[in-house]
Amino acid sequence: LVFRIEDLGETQARALYKPFTTRRQDLTKYSNLRMYVHGEGFQARDSLRVFLRLGSDETENYYEIEQPLYPAESEGIIDVFGNGEEFIDPTAAADYLWQTRACPGGDDPDGDGPMTLENCDESARLDLNSINILLSELNQLKVTRDLQGASVSERFTGTSTPEGAAPGARLSIIGTPSIQSVSTIVLGVRNADGGQVTPLESVELWFNELRVTGYDEEGGSSGFVTAQARLADVANANARISFSQD
Repeated sequence: LVFRIEDLGETQARALYKPFTTRRQDLTKYSNLRMYVHGEGFQARDSLRVFLRLGSDETENYYEIEQPLYPAESEGIIDVFGNGEEFIDPTAAADYLWQTRACPGGDDPDGDGPMTLENCDESARLDLNSINILLSELNQLKVTRDLQGASVSERFTGTSTPEGAAPGARLSIIGTPSIQSVSTIVLGVRNADGGQVTPLESVELWFNELRVTGYDEEGGSSGFVTAQARLADVANANARISFSQD
């Protein structure tokens, strides 16, 4: 999926969405939600951030992961990683395009050309643009918000980078979304605070292979408890408590 945006001003965002109106998606049996992301037409210092939302709507009930987006220009890449007609090292070309196994801070952060930094140790390389959500962390974020007494109607953002996510990633929640009943997925880009004040003329994103992985046989839990009690000689009381967990 190729997404082109023009005149993206500071703090502005652009997005597209996929509704699942006839068949809501149940993600409770999976451990991760993943996707490859490519971006070009800007520089690393422009502070662009890519985001993915999933929930029951686009604005009031959703989980969101937001993370920095690092650029990689596709023009001329076959000359750099090939002979002009075919790729000699297609794996290296793919790693550059999708910023997988990339140097911290991004390969070629100054935007001078698709060249891998030579002083980056192999053990230090990271998947910078790939989205990876550990789905159990979404439910944990909801629990943390509720324990802190934060408003359900206001956006609540976690304070640390989620496990397995790219550096600088943050999870947020608003409303009461559930991964057991996902009816909308939103993909977008945001020109964050502190970035380029002048609107970015043209930004291009590629979204590739949105998928769930890691079939989780444990899943969540649900059930109910019933109770009956006699209150001295006054009255009888009945109770039924049901619960469910993503």
